[in-house]
Amino acid sequence: MILALLLIPKKIMHKQSGIPKIDEPIVLGAEPVLVTGKVDAGDFIVTSKKNGHGKAVKRGYLLKKDLFGKVIAQALESGNADSYTIKCMIRKM
Repeated sequence: MILALLLIPKKIMHKQSGIPKIDEPIVLGAEPVLVTGKVDAGDFIVTSKKNGHGKAVKRGYLLKKDLFGKVIAQALESGNADSYTIKCMIRKM
């Protein structure tokens, strides 16, 4: 369940005051993400109907369907199969 682990927030405390600054994902950077279907480098990855998998959406579709807040990552590699992993830049948009 890679997708579930990527979205767990953590608190970052200000060093001097101890006041929480912001929430950020635990994982930042390029990570393997389980996807399904055709993915081109640069596509945005959102959840899919296939349990535990993400799927690719193009930027235009993302804007048209107002999918902001549902983006998990952005693909750094291309591929096309029923179930496979690709390297993605973890993002929350």
